[in-house]
Amino acid sequence: KQYAERPPVFTQFLGTYQCGQCQKVYRKVKNWEGQVQANIPLLQLPPNNQKVNPLELLQSHIQEPFRTRCSEQGCRAQISGGKLEVELGFFTIIALNRMNSGFQKLRNRLELSRSDKLLDPGQLVSVLCHRGDINHGHFVSYHCVDDQWFLNDDSRQVIPTNSPVDHPNIRTETIELLLFKR
Repeated sequence: KQYAERPPVFTQFLGTYQCGQCQKVYRKVKNWEGQVQANIPLLQLPPNNQKVNPLELLQSHIQEPFRTRCSEQGCRAQISGGKLEVELGFFTIIALNRMNSGFQKLRNRLELSRSDKLLDPGQLVSVLCHRGDINHGHFVSYHCVDDQWFLNDDSRQVIPTNSPVDHPNIRTETIELLLFKR
């Protein structure tokens, strides 16, 4: 009982919808057809490498209705208009889709401005970046400890650095994952 009353460790983005054919109601569905990122939303970056706020992308992702199929035996009707519900956890992970339809890597610069209208996932504590192009490269991570950012790279020792969001090197690396802590 104590465990059930605690918030989830990771933020959950859960679907709710009703089948228009058999009237079955689905709430808090963690897995639905074509939506493997039920707990880690994969946010599409806009074209033309324009500056973008991932929290605004997350808000749009939450508000956008999705499509699925009814899982009721014998029904399997298409369902439109499914909505996401958010259960904030201790950690929130956001993934950014850096590929466009032409299989080119998008190099949008990120800006983490906050407002009352946006979901507040907490403090940014870790960032995963990719260095290189779409065919080959290397992943590095940045972690914030006591307001100091550190670069973790298997080709060198852990070193203090600047925030990868505030001082990005968009020529050599792109941010792929953001980890927030409440």
